[in-house]
Amino acid sequence: MSQVSVRPIHELQASQGPSVVRVIDRLSSTAGALAAIIFGILTLMVCYDVVARYVFNEGTTWVTEIGTYMFVAVVFLGLAQAQRANAHIQVEILVDRLSAASRTFAELVGLWLGLLFVVMCAWQAARFTTLEYLNGARDWGLLGTPLWIPQVPITIGFVLFAAAILCDIYRHRPPMTFLRQWGIPLLAIALAFFLYSFSRSDLRISGTRIDWGTVAIFAALVVGSFSWSGWRVALTFTGSVLLLSLIFFTAFDTSPVWIGLVLGGTLLLLLFTGVRVAFSMGIVGMMGLYFLLPSVQLIVLAV
Repeated sequence: MSQVSVRPIHELQASQGPSVVRVIDRLSSTAGALAAIIFGILTLMVCYDVVARYVFNEGTTWVTEIGTYMFVAVVFLGLAQAQRANAHIQVEILVDRLSAASRTFAELVGLWLGLLFVVMCAWQAARFTTLEYLNGARDWGLLGTPLWIPQVPITIGFVLFAAAILCDIYRHRPPMTFLRQWGIPLLAIALAFFLYSFSRSDLRISGTRIDWGTVAIFAALVVGSFSWSGWRVALTFTGSVLLLSLIFFTAFDTSPVWIGLVLGGTLLLLLFTGVRVAFSMGIVGMMGLYFLLPSVQLIVLAV
């Protein structure tokens, strides 16, 4: 019978670590508190609409649309705080039987895999939001809301989620030297500037379906995993991504049965090796969008 964990296995307190870790913790807590406030306001709005509609026969034209945007904001702004509280569900059938060192190793590989998915989502969400703003896109609803406004919390949520995962990686195995501690923040800044240069385009490597943004993200995470978690974790993370990519690539244009087996088998493999449920489903979906469709559809990650 599967079990789930909501209890962190590391003992390092949130107040410890370099200043950037403490800042991320505060931002995650603030985003979580903001999500709770938005949810409270959303509840009051729905109650108001119900009373207005069924008591005074005066329904509103704005509660459904604004409420939808607010609910989306609640979900994504709460992701980082959920990660900080270790509230994302994890199947523990196998990892519970590992030694402390082996479980830490498995946790770190799972976190780096999850980080790959979340950073890809953050990048695509940022690109999509930027393009919606530049193109002046508006919702088809009665309010005609500019679409970049409800999409901003999605981008912010993914960015904070990625930062919270990095904090967890740090706490599992803190890097010992000053250079290693600050290597990841500096690498993240460099990656952000690089990806910004591709915010309006999707430049692909000639003759392939792989774009330079994806290559940059993967390369940055490989270097980061080596810097913070050691060569064994980095090698396992890199090998896992390349192996999954090869499996999904070879499944392209095969029978629906085989594609279903690849999708289901990969999901089960990730789950039973301790990768959290949200990350496992996200990784499988991302690989499918990249390799199983006639053309890469990573933009779907943003919507």
